[in-house]
Formats: sequence, C-alpha cells, structure tokens
Amino acid sequence: MKRDGFRMGCAAQRKVYAVNFEPAESGRIHHHNVNFVEAVCHTSRNRENPAAMRFTPHVTVAAIAEDAGRFLMVRERIDGHVRYNQPAGHLEQGESLHEAVVRETLEETAWHFRPQALIGLYRWIAPDGTTFLRATFSGQVERHDPARSLDAGIEAAEWLSLDQIRALGDALRSPLVLRCIEDYRAGIRHPLELLQDP
Repeated sequence: MKRDGFRMGCAAQRKVYAVNFEPAESGRIHHHNVNFVEAVCHTSRNRENPAAMRFTPHVTVAAIAEDAGRFLMVRERIDGHVRYNQPAGHLEQGESLHEAVVRETLEETAWHFRPQALIGLYRWIAPDGTTFLRATFSGQVERHDPARSLDAGIEAAEWLSLDQIRALGDALRSPLVLRCIEDYRAGIRHPLELLQDP
C-alpha cells in the first residue's frame, strides 16, 4: 500500500485507488471509484495468512582475499555448468556475518580467512526473482589446509588476476562477483564494527 501522493493500492487486484484528502477540519473526503471494502477484505485475508505477506531474501556472505594482485576464487559446477565466485555462501542460523564468511571460506577453499573490513551490503535480484542480500568482506588468508575436503560442487580454489576474472564473462556466478572486486580496488572499506550482534 502506497500512501505518498495520496495513492492506495491493492496488489492482488492489480488496481490503484486514487483518493483526494481535504484538510482534517473540513471533515470530508472526496473519492473517485474507490472500493475500500475490496481493499480492506484483501488486507484481512493476508492477515489471516501471514505467509502471503512474508518476504525472505537470501542472506549471503562473500570474501575478497588478494595476494600479489591475484584474488581467491572458487570454481564450481552448477547444473552442469562451470561458474566462478568468491568464497561465498548463506548465513546459517545462530552465526554472525563475520563467523559465516570465515566458515564459508574454509569450507569452499580450505583457506583460513581473517576479515578486516566490510566492503558493502549488496542487493541483487536473480533472473528467477530471488532476492539476495550479500555482505562482502575483505581480509587476508592466513594458512591453508590442502588435505581438507571442499564443499560438494566445488571443483577447486584458484588465484586469478583481475583480467582473468573479467575474461570469465557469463561464467561469473552473478554480477556481484566483479562489482565487489571493483569496489574493493576503489578503496571502499567500512569498519567491522558496523555489524553488531546485540
């Protein structure tokens, strides 16, 4: 429902109701072809079924680790296609974003990652309509466990230059892969203290 500009809508009915409000002291409301009963009933039905109004974006984390001009990347196979991404994955219940990026980097690359800054929070809507909210961190990897098994679907962890990453084109998992690296190279850094877990 949108109130600015005195416009109220009912999404399910695909109708927009225009209402012109006079000052409160007039005691009058002029309306044109407004079916408030229909809108109110629709709202009541949604209240009876909270799932109809629930919006649950996918919260993910990603790590940017650079060494001598090369970036730690993950080569994975998705639906038979090779895709490249930073070490990244979903936030799990009970963990902080900081803990999530450390865990995901270890699980996907066998590198121990130490976050040093937050690059940004990025919203991306996938072609299928799924909304992702991604927290991207920069930091350093401190040691490698080569004997550690990687997550299912991960083929290898690779160190690639920016030119090599740009050349991957459609093989990048999402537009956020390159965007986050470019923001990192532009010097964007936010303190980790921005993320609080009261």
